[in-house]
Amino acid sequence: MEENTRNWFRKESNTYELASLKNRVMAMAIDLALMLPLIVFLGWIPVLTWMFVVSYLLLKDSIFLLNGQSIGKKLMKIRAVDEETLEPITNLHKRAIFRMMLLFIPFFVIVEIVMMFNKTGKSRRFGDRLAGTIVINENLMPKTAYSDERI
Repeated sequence: MEENTRNWFRKESNTYELASLKNRVMAMAIDLALMLPLIVFLGWIPVLTWMFVVSYLLLKDSIFLLNGQSIGKKLMKIRAVDEETLEPITNLHKRAIFRMMLLFIPFFVIVEIVMMFNKTGKSRRFGDRLAGTIVINENLMPKTAYSDERI
């Protein structure tokens, strides 16, 4: 990909590449695909199925084992982080819920998609703005205090 087509976020002396729309959509598709076997397996218990699916979709980026990533984000090598501190939103359940709750409002998905195409707004969804988060490529992140591994 050419340098001028990438979307960058600068924080102090570090520059981070924002996750592409393609990677974000693929990560969400993976997360949704992972729900299908669960729906089939637990489908005979509708209330339990809905509770688990909705809980996962709302909290998927704040699950402590995944360090700011849903399973789809982990596979696509992108991560949801706090816009100010650039720390993963792990265990920040309110932020994770704010990020995702708008997708449960009928027709608001269209607004979210339009906002992601808006180049002046760092390709952020309204849910990202509301929660004060950004989604960045983890390959280009430096080592930080919260992790030993290069993320």
